[in-house]
Amino acid sequence: MTDLTKYLLEETKLHPSLAPQDVVKLCYQAAFGAEHMLSDHSKALKYFQDEYAAAPEDDKALFESIAPTVCRANLSAWKRLQLNPDWLWNLFLGATSGKGIMQKDSKVFTGYILQADKLCQLGKFPFSYEQWQEYIFDYTKSKPDNLPPVRHSAAYRDKERPAYRILSGQDATILPIFKAMAGMGKGIIAIDGRAASGKSTLAGYLRNIISAEVIAMDDFFLPPELRTPERLVVPGGNIHHERFAHDVLPSLRSGQGFTYNGFDCSRMEYSSTPTKILPSLWRIVEGVYSCHPAFGDYMDIRVFMDVHSAEQKSRIETRNHPKIAADYFAKWIPMEETYFKEYKIRESANVIIQT
Repeated sequence: MTDLTKYLLEETKLHPSLAPQDVVKLCYQAAFGAEHMLSDHSKALKYFQDEYAAAPEDDKALFESIAPTVCRANLSAWKRLQLNPDWLWNLFLGATSGKGIMQKDSKVFTGYILQADKLCQLGKFPFSYEQWQEYIFDYTKSKPDNLPPVRHSAAYRDKERPAYRILSGQDATILPIFKAMAGMGKGIIAIDGRAASGKSTLAGYLRNIISAEVIAMDDFFLPPELRTPERLVVPGGNIHHERFAHDVLPSLRSGQGFTYNGFDCSRMEYSSTPTKILPSLWRIVEGVYSCHPAFGDYMDIRVFMDVHSAEQKSRIETRNHPKIAADYFAKWIPMEETYFKEYKIRESANVIIQT
């Protein structure tokens, strides 16, 4: 079971009006995620829109982690940063669909309550242990086998003005990307990074949240006939950057639709079906070498996806044939690392995400 101690202590520090009821609410959300499961989608959306409209633009943090797999995204900060509220709603929909945070295990919740109980005995909360015991007794006696969600306490609501939506812990790691998008109505996000770090997964996830179109750097794999020793000795030379610059860059920022012919690595030839990029306000260029200096500063946001070497090795071996995995370790990863080092790709990123 997760140790919730640091999250409970952080909540106390951030919100001094914390009452026993609010601690129980945090424990419940940490165990189950969002308690409102959108049985009435239109009603939930209307409630969100009204709450968002009423939220002040205060100085709250964009999000607060309340467990490794759960965070609270503050509506007031989202509004202050002029981020599209539809994006937050889409993130919330993903969280309430059971992806990543809904554990459905009452034993986890009970364990979190016991952790809070120990902290309370140590005097770590702004209320007495007697107050805590009294609340817990009343809370558990009504439905001991099916403990319900609770609202924030009246004092907490009055002083803290909570207005947030529960998101998954995975979303907490990518919210800095949204922070970098503050005030921008459109733009280009480049996602570079190490092999098996989750670049394609992140791009696909963002595509659904912000309605973006994705261009994959794998489509610009360097054809065998161009892989000369002279070419490959140059850091980042193993991408067909000339074709990317010709086929993609001129149309990327226009927001208009365009097409290009991608390279099919499985057949080692160009695809017979052009890749269609539809009109969109946001574009995502995904893959290693997407921040190659040959392309200039075409992007508005640079994201670097990092992964520890042991985890990278495990992922590559799991998803690839042994021969292909061996090529990664012997050939492709050393070339990528040279590119990262030579052009300081990680150091120049606006957002670094560790997976």
